[in-house]
Amino acid sequence: MKTMKEEIKPKFNKGLFVYPYRKDPWVQFGKLPPIGLEIVAASVKDLFGRIDIIDMRFEDDLTQYLDGVDIVCFSIPWGREKGVAGSTSKKYDLEYVYQLIRSIPEDKKLILGGTFACEIKDYLLENFPNIDIIINGQGEETLREYLIKGYSKKIKGIVYKGKGKIIKTPPREMNIVPYLYPDRSLRKYKYYLFGSRMDCIYTSHGCPYKCAYCEFEGSKWHSRSAEDIFEELQKMDKDIKYVLINDNNFLEDVDRIMTLTDLIKKHKMKKTFWAQCRSTPLAKRKDLVAKLNEARFILAIGIESPQDHVLKWLRKGYTRKINDEAFENMKRTAIIIQAYYIIGNYQETREEVLEITDYSHQSWIDFICLNRLRCYPQSEMARIIEKLDGIYVDNSSLRVYTDQISREELTRLCKLIVNQFYLSKYLFRTFCKLSFHLNVPFVFRFLIISLFNIYLFKRNRKMIILTETLSRFNILYPLDLLFNSLLRLAGRVIYRIKS
Repeated sequence: MKTMKEEIKPKFNKGLFVYPYRKDPWVQFGKLPPIGLEIVAASVKDLFGRIDIIDMRFEDDLTQYLDGVDIVCFSIPWGREKGVAGSTSKKYDLEYVYQLIRSIPEDKKLILGGTFACEIKDYLLENFPNIDIIINGQGEETLREYLIKGYSKKIKGIVYKGKGKIIKTPPREMNIVPYLYPDRSLRKYKYYLFGSRMDCIYTSHGCPYKCAYCEFEGSKWHSRSAEDIFEELQKMDKDIKYVLINDNNFLEDVDRIMTLTDLIKKHKMKKTFWAQCRSTPLAKRKDLVAKLNEARFILAIGIESPQDHVLKWLRKGYTRKINDEAFENMKRTAIIIQAYYIIGNYQETREEVLEITDYSHQSWIDFICLNRLRCYPQSEMARIIEKLDGIYVDNSSLRVYTDQISREELTRLCKLIVNQFYLSKYLFRTFCKLSFHLNVPFVFRFLIISLFNIYLFKRNRKMIILTETLSRFNILYPLDLLFNSLLRLAGRVIYRIKS
């Protein structure tokens, strides 16, 4: 987009971009950078003399940053009370978020964005008179256009109050702005996962598939080029160990990934990458699996079920055979596999749900995540369930249950499967694979200390800082290296035996 490259004299003195949450219910053993907010800030950086990005997980007082500020932007992606990993608004500390919004003086232009802000835009504008505008949807282009032009019904994707009523302009089509990514020089904080430095990256937006349970029902998929992605990776700090790829479907364009992994190998980039994907590319392309293995990938794969009739009911677009082929291709690699399952499906029996444990072990899956099926009101699933007997939706949680398996039984099955999966002889195989990506003894020490902090010190901020400081000075590294090497050797022996 040309406007991103134009040289424009700063229009504003100072901008404040705020991630207003004190709690992060998604990540227990680290903090993820507010990457969406950082991208939006980068898109308008040249319009400001100075930009501050403030993460309230590290701060106690926002007012100290308000002096000289013209524009305040809040990112509010989380907060839905129903159907989000069982979380409620308490977990997001929304009252604190609302308190921060109220604390912004009316002489500052206040702009809100983020998924949750878009969902409750009417409520926000009606109850917080100091809000000037809400960016409805993707923010990079919309915010830039608004800051340059001001209020205009010709700007797509904005919501504001005018003459006593709420004005909503047409939505802006989702897009990727080439070579636009966070300016990491603006960061005030360092982010850690399992005691080591981490960062996040977006390489694509959207998802072209139409799974029945998805509230978005498929959208156009937009991606960045491999060269664009690699340029951003090179600009990350050298001590970044983990890179979390925030895409819905990272492997949609296989040629793009092949080029990216070639660049990673050519430049000898030693990082561990986390990505979400579907199984189909992994089943069809053994060469892709080999490249991902060389580049040190951990993959979170939506398997959903070992049963073909469940996959058809969920409209996944693949079969158990495809999943089996993908796992077979990955068995003799060091790729860590995290499989996601959905239980509580129509005509799914207790025996079929319990099959998940054996199926996961036989497929060499390392970690499992069981999700209860949820029925969002705007999804295709909601329209399907209306016409069926023997399947029901809990209005408070949006969870689905059936005549075959009750709500209580589904909860018991989740616990049973998790216990059966992890308390097994196959756990050693996972430790061996982890040693190719992580310092296993160090990570376990960090987890134990973190659990003490969570349950004894209630996530005391000083304790978190102490833990992160100690993690930088690992005096046990020689012993860790020896232990990790033995695990890798054991892993190679296991692969050789299975071959």
